[in-house]
Amino acid sequence: MLVHEMIPQGTTKFVIPDWCGNSDPKFCFTVHKRTGQVCDVVEFSKDRGFLVFGRDVGCCDIFVGHASVSRQHAAVVWHKNNYCYLLDLESESGTKINGRVLEPKVPMMIYPEDKITFGKSSRLLKFSDNFEKALYEREAYLKAAPVFPEFAEDVEGNLLDGKKAISPPPPKYPTAQEAMGTGYPTDQLAAAQPPPPAEQPPPPPPPPPPPAHR
Repeated sequence: MLVHEMIPQGTTKFVIPDWCGNSDPKFCFTVHKRTGQVCDVVEFSKDRGFLVFGRDVGCCDIFVGHASVSRQHAAVVWHKNNYCYLLDLESESGTKINGRVLEPKVPMMIYPEDKITFGKSSRLLKFSDNFEKALYEREAYLKAAPVFPEFAEDVEGNLLDGKKAISPPPPKYPTAQEAMGTGYPTDQLAAAQPPPPAEQPPPPPPPPPPPAHR
């Protein structure tokens, strides 16, 4: 368990975008140690379509216990059209998806098997569309884990060194309308839309008619 600095409570910079919809219960994140093992599963709340990751338990949903992680580091938001987006919240050390550094405040669509890292944390999140399989992999890890986890090979502990920030109650995040005039940039969030469906290629031309027999 990492010892982390005390952070002032009640501050928030995540704004719920207008396009936020409901989460899909079959999706989740598997949390992987540097060895590749699934050490935990992060599921979405049934009553809202987003998760905020960070180092301040007072204003995030999932606590990420690494010194390089910002108080509110990143958010995952479900679109009303059932697309899921990853958003870096202007973190100091960055958010990566499949090794690519995200541009702050610009939503990036994520797909199953995409890999996400926060700052310099050794924890890796993988987006999964099979919640039952994720739970099975976690149970297999827990059965094989050391009896005394404090003697495990890495110091970030379980989850992200993580406990969901549900006690005290989850923080209240402002909506885009509530944030107007507060100085928080919402233009890119509100403008985020899923990409249009790929155009189908035109059908091949019909074969030429056979030559006429003389």
